[in-house]
Amino acid sequence: MKNDIEKFPTEIVEKMLEKQVKQGNKRDIKVFMNDKTTSKTNGGFDWMETIEGHTFWNNIICRQNFSKFYDRYPKTQPYPKIMLVSDDGITSYPRVVFMEKNHRFLAWSNAESLEEADSEINVTSWTNAWDIPTEPSVKEVTLAEVAEAFGVDKIKIKE
Repeated sequence: MKNDIEKFPTEIVEKMLEKQVKQGNKRDIKVFMNDKTTSKTNGGFDWMETIEGHTFWNNIICRQNFSKFYDRYPKTQPYPKIMLVSDDGITSYPRVVFMEKNHRFLAWSNAESLEEADSEINVTSWTNAWDIPTEPSVKEVTLAEVAEAFGVDKIKIKE
């Protein structure tokens, strides 16, 4: 099986999945594994409809200029932390992840909290891990969403 995003950092794949869902598609990493540039109509997302825009995603996805991503989205807190983990990118479980090694995430097998991690001795490795989503303090909206909310053509909106 082809994997177009095999060398992509987890944070970037997670942001792609977030955009995929935001544009009305189901969360499905396999869409991007088959074609990293998959559009909204084919289950991915349209770069122009994101707040970051086409140029940003072209730099990240096509040119693999990952530093541009981290300029906008700096890495978050270090391990250990509670994250959602998964091997298929669809079904996920909350676990205490304590490190990433060889493109795998190591987590305490059954620990869902830092307190539970103190007594856990078994470790499981996972293919995917991402931060547990929290309600953002500022909601990102696209120009198309603003136009739809106000019932106007997006071409008539002044930026």
